Amino acid sequence: MDEYILVNINYINLDDGEVINNLIEGNQINYIINKDNNKYELDWIINNNNINIKSLLYNKLYNTLIIITKDDYNSLLGLLYSDNKHLLNYNDMYYIIMIEGYMTFNSNNNLNNKLKKKFIDNINK
Repeated sequence: MDEYILVNINYINLDDGEVINNLIEGNQINYIINKDNNKYELDWIINNNNINIKSLLYNKLYNTLIIITKDDYNSLLGLLYSDNKHLLNYNDMYYIIMIEGYMTFNSNNNLNNKLKKKFIDNINK
């Protein structure tokens, strides 16, 4: 059995992420990472007063829960803190804006699939 972690992620889609990455590359916006317990969230620094971060980002946020290995989670955190100052692209599916680890547990893929189904069933009640 491997060690897994339940992770909450706030994200934006790939197209919106590319727009933000272009603004970062043009030094119009930048970010720092705020850490609060197990929550890592991007905090924006706006260098161009004509940019409305709410319309670019906060009105387009989505949320998901995933189960990944603890090693993968630690790798994501390392990439989040990397010096390239681009948004973190997760598996070419979306860009991470906030990541929060909830609980760790020992499991395998079969048990994880059962756990995911149970979470989904409880959420849909």
